[in-house]
Amino acid sequence: MVPGSRGAQLGLGGSMKARGDLPFAASPRAAPARRRGAAVCMCAPRNTRPRGSLGRELDRLGGRSAGGALQGGHRLIGGVPTTYVSPMTQMSEEEAQATVARLRMSAGRWREQAEGIKELQAAGYKPEQLESASGLSTGVMTELTSGLNVYTSIEGECDGQEEVEKLLGPFMLGGYELLAELRTLSAPARKDMLAVCLDKGLDREATRQLCSVHQKYLRKSRPEGFSASPGDAMAYESLRAAKDLGKNSDKGRAILERGLSYAVSDAAKAMVEAAMNGSDM
Repeated sequence: MVPGSRGAQLGLGGSMKARGDLPFAASPRAAPARRRGAAVCMCAPRNTRPRGSLGRELDRLGGRSAGGALQGGHRLIGGVPTTYVSPMTQMSEEEAQATVARLRMSAGRWREQAEGIKELQAAGYKPEQLESASGLSTGVMTELTSGLNVYTSIEGECDGQEEVEKLLGPFMLGGYELLAELRTLSAPARKDMLAVCLDKGLDREATRQLCSVHQKYLRKSRPEGFSASPGDAMAYESLRAAKDLGKNSDKGRAILERGLSYAVSDAAKAMVEAAMNGSDM
């Protein structure tokens, strides 16, 4: 199963599904859809005035002006300013067209598509140009490149190939949407969060919610002995949510049981168990 497509959700209240829902999260956000539309020819930025279909596209976006001039560190291409890059990072017209064609046909694995987008961006192409030419929405392209950045950073944090395969193997063919949810975390935190998400079978929405819970938890003063792990963050949140609902209620107890299954430190486990046994929280 591709991670993030279907999976368990966190359980801290509300109606309990197969493995629970999360009651404290914002309303679900729909994933950006691929954009359908006619593709245009993609030509590499040049020091001359753009011509052909790309030139007409640039006219539509920003109005034609003399191309190739450097103004304030930017190159004006058909009236659309793009950050100036050295010629060594530019792509030839053939390379750009081949890369866009692969994106338009969704050819290759998602990481190859993300690399192509990053290469085109590094060559100075604007999001509007890439969206029009590839048929991919800006949101999808952002998720692809964010997913690749997260994948690469976690790969660098892994201790050996065995751990790489364990954590990132499930994302060989897809799942970049879930990885993109970890983009606001540090590289070590991304690795720990991904391990929890895989262990608990969390879907994309639950991953987003757990990231939010974890970040809020890190900004608070934690009970003595609680670690900075996502698991202890979940245990701490379960204590709070169960207290609001009533720890002796069916929902409150279910929340505590769920929190206990996430707890990592001995202190977190002991506190949740004490709450389940009737001690004040």
